[in-house]
Amino acid sequence: MKLKKIIAACMAGIMLVGLTACGNNGKKGSDNATATPAVNEENAGETAGYDFSNVKIGVLGFFQSGETMDAVTAYMDALSKEVGFTYEYVAGSSYDEQTNITAAQNLIASGINGLILCMDNGTEAILEECENAGVYLAGYLTDMESSFDKIKDSKYYLGNVNDGLYDNSSIGEKAAELVIQNNNKKVGVVTFPLNYYPHKQEAIDAFTAKVNSYNETAADKIDIYDTQELMFTQLEDTYFATYPELDSIFGLASGFIYPAMVSSGRTDVDLYTTGFKKDDNAAFNNEEIKMFTLSSTEAIVFPMALLLNEIAGQPYADKPSTAERADTSVIFVTNKDEMATLSEECLFYTADVEDAFISPEGFKSYLTVYNDNANYADLKEVLLKMSMEELSAK
Repeated sequence: MKLKKIIAACMAGIMLVGLTACGNNGKKGSDNATATPAVNEENAGETAGYDFSNVKIGVLGFFQSGETMDAVTAYMDALSKEVGFTYEYVAGSSYDEQTNITAAQNLIASGINGLILCMDNGTEAILEECENAGVYLAGYLTDMESSFDKIKDSKYYLGNVNDGLYDNSSIGEKAAELVIQNNNKKVGVVTFPLNYYPHKQEAIDAFTAKVNSYNETAADKIDIYDTQELMFTQLEDTYFATYPELDSIFGLASGFIYPAMVSSGRTDVDLYTTGFKKDDNAAFNNEEIKMFTLSSTEAIVFPMALLLNEIAGQPYADKPSTAERADTSVIFVTNKDEMATLSEECLFYTADVEDAFISPEGFKSYLTVYNDNANYADLKEVLLKMSMEELSAK
């Protein structure tokens, strides 16, 4: 796969015309790169009619280190260099509303023109601060569940890209498929609090429905134990004593289950979980973790394009009058071949911008100042072309 990168780099020098190479904006020269909107031939090679060097974007996130931080930093560095804007990242809090409000106030005071919010905590107050300062706001990898209906009509709120699909059913369906395939019979369900994350119930319901359908004709039925909700603390070792026959867990509490399996000496339990970090590699290769999921770092192109177009005074002609939630692909990793693809081809894993679904050059084709044909529909569509299937096709 690395050989393809060398070939792609050579091909890019031959094929590059204007902003894009034959309409592709993934790895340079790749036949399977994610397609960009068609560029108007009359202005394909022109520079933007707007000086982004005076634009500053704030990013208020909850990550301080790790794979997400590394990948977002690498990608935003590349986008800012290509387009010319500057940005500042500040770590906020998933739980402390005032921390986020204060951080947003400080970013606004520093002169930002747009703000990307990565959590839904203090959102209404932050939007009010943005409105007062004439700063546009958009969301990244958050469904804004608690605030969306209250903020969507503001002209300063441009929309958000969800952390995967708004409807979580596909995660439950995939986990159930694998549980059945791997002949698991005693399954626990562990999740973060459903009052904080109500869409996780959709995953649980879909998982249960698929297992129940299997049980209708199966001679050896699958038992699903009562759902255990974790209040952002590690699963207790007593869980395994309560369910001694447990052979698998469907996990919707990323990072809070596997450590308990280790400390309890129950790594014989198969874990099907959301979320991923590189520290989980050994557990996956040892087949202790049977499934994990993640969303693409590159989905940040959604809030970035909306913000930059609005700041430049050239929003998409087809932009909806009310802000929307946009879905992005869920990347499922369920076997060693997919793990190899992830480790070699995925920006989230490598923090190498050459692995991005949308290159920095390709990103410009979603900006109206560079591309007369740039449109909102294409921006939403590309977010759903960031799955394992697309990674494998690179």
